[in-house]
Amino acid sequence: MDGLIAIAAILAMLLAAGTIAGLARRRAFSFRWLLVAAALVALNDALLTRGYGLVPDVLAGDWNWQGSWPRWRRRWLLPPCRPSGGPGAA
Repeated sequence: MDGLIAIAAILAMLLAAGTIAGLARRRAFSFRWLLVAAALVALNDALLTRGYGLVPDVLAGDWNWQGSWPRWRRRWLLPPCRPSGGPGAA
């Protein structure tokens, strides 16, 4: 439960700071991309913690690197998805 409270606080701070910074440069600000960033932070945290304990422990140990494998795969799938319109966008 502490992990969920901590990530909720982190996401709230990220959204508050991002919104304040975005209001300073309204033309360059996209609230949609701020929400995407917050979702990626939440996804990264969920993958590192094995879904906050919802995913079973398959390697018989409580090691942080067990959640690193899905996080690593997600990291290599996302770079082609650019804010310019997605994969293959000119």
